[in-house]
Amino acid sequence: MDSSFLWCNGPSASWCWSSALESYSIHPSSADAEAWSSVNSMPVVFYHFHKFLHLIPETHIPLTFELYKLTFEVVRLLTIPYLSSLLEALTSIRSVSPQFSEGFDPQGAIDVKLSFIAHASVVEALRTANNPYREIILNPQWTLFASDQVIGKT
Repeated sequence: MDSSFLWCNGPSASWCWSSALESYSIHPSSADAEAWSSVNSMPVVFYHFHKFLHLIPETHIPLTFELYKLTFEVVRLLTIPYLSSLLEALTSIRSVSPQFSEGFDPQGAIDVKLSFIAHASVVEALRTANNPYREIILNPQWTLFASDQVIGKT
């Protein structure tokens, strides 16, 4: 078996992959923070967030199970390019089917144990006096509202 791959199968595959990422060294592929990254010097070919949830096009939860941990590097270097790709696909789909909304949670409820990513257009509205999150600007478009789910330096 090729040791450059992490193989996770079965019912605990999401936990396996999410937990294993904590021990990997993730780096941007170039000066462009939006470009796909490398993990342990190997290029990332595909990354899928099994528990990724779109609330509305402007707000997204990368992992909907609070015990799954995210490092800041995973959010910045894998989640944002993944989200950008999904939103590009959504734009293409809506050019054919303008009312398309499959996969979006219309309730928009966010458990305070979960971290979420918000587009700059809604960040101000999300700021409240009782906001329990660490607010981390990822780039001019996206801000991470980090709960204890996000670990590591920011």
